[in-house]
Amino acid sequence: MAPTPKAAMAKENFTAERLRSYQCESGKQQTIHWDAKTPGLGLRVTQSGTRTYVFESRLFGKTIRIKIGDPRSWDLSKARVEAGRLKTSIDQGLDPRELKAKAQAEHEAKAVAEAARAVTVGEAWAACLEDRRPHWGERHYQDYVKKAQAGGQPPIRGTRGRGETIAGPLYSLMSMRLCELDSPRLEAWASREAAVRQTSAQLAWHLLKGFFT
Repeated sequence: MAPTPKAAMAKENFTAERLRSYQCESGKQQTIHWDAKTPGLGLRVTQSGTRTYVFESRLFGKTIRIKIGDPRSWDLSKARVEAGRLKTSIDQGLDPRELKAKAQAEHEAKAVAEAARAVTVGEAWAACLEDRRPHWGERHYQDYVKKAQAGGQPPIRGTRGRGETIAGPLYSLMSMRLCELDSPRLEAWASREAAVRQTSAQLAWHLLKGFFT
């Protein structure tokens, strides 16, 4: 059913008492009562009793209607301010719905970017291993896991006389944020590791290049 045209109902200055008294017209699914003080501001009352502030105007020859919110959450003064803000956008030839969608998209993109920046090398490494695990044998998978394991655990096999496991060559990188894993840091890491365990460091270097490049 088409909404009630503005011209079909007299406008009244909204007051708290009037807002409480407004009802849906008999035989209709909804009725919109319009504020005489604030252009475009209306209170929509449905047959079920739901009440919602709305804003209505015309943009490029087309009528647009935007939901503002529940009067229980929006007091009259705030609803009027919001209607004024929406009208300003319309007067500037801007569709508030498109502005809201753009703002939401930008917010979501920023949240995704911030989440990506927070990812550590360890988290990315673990995710890559799990993604590729179905294509590897268990021994091959464990070889990759060991390259990033922490040391200091009771040994299962030899530990070069230390009596505890030795940290994998990639372990020192695991707590670093992935976005910080640039060439200078990788080169510094490779130099440190090569001085201690050249063969293992070279293998780890190739692993990193294969995963993150």
